[in-house]
Amino acid sequence: MRKEKSGQEVEIRAVFKEAIDELITAIDTCFKNKLFMPGLILLYSGIDIMAWLDRKKSHPDVKGSDFIRWTKSYILPNLCVSCEAIDLFGARCSLLHSYTAESRLSRVRKAKKIFYAWGPKRAEELQYVLNRSGKEHIVVLDVGELFSSFQKGIQDFVLFLQQDSNRFKLVNDRSIKFFGKIKARDLAKRFLGIEQLG
Repeated sequence: MRKEKSGQEVEIRAVFKEAIDELITAIDTCFKNKLFMPGLILLYSGIDIMAWLDRKKSHPDVKGSDFIRWTKSYILPNLCVSCEAIDLFGARCSLLHSYTAESRLSRVRKAKKIFYAWGPKRAEELQYVLNRSGKEHIVVLDVGELFSSFQKGIQDFVLFLQQDSNRFKLVNDRSIKFFGKIKARDLAKRFLGIEQLG
């Protein structure tokens, strides 16, 4: 029984790693092909996935507060730009729901709008121009820096999980639900005990 459980834990971690690697590759492919907004949609979806994995045990569904908590813990410490987790949540909502920078949170001034640039110098220049023109409720993010912060955040999250066995088990139990690739014959063998199909 112990051996089976140990084997299952290894399998779960492989599912987690495969899913996250696939997501990172998709985001990177978008950015390399200058598909910045689709890449950002995938990136914000990735933060949603991490927040879903790390949500409180009592939360059956991921909530905005889970996204904000995960962002505070794992994205912001790696991000040089001065923005808040609520700003990134507002940016996530605006981009996913309307493909704009405006969200309900930014309209009521609970979050700053996020504009994007590619390259730290361009981000600094755009921020300078916006500040000089009186647009102070806008933060400019370098897309590459946000992507790096996301990747580093995932690494930090995994390191944290390795030190907390309860959270590690919870995340592993959740990650087994990820979509994965499986051959029909392997599925038949595993669940039906059938060695050969057809």
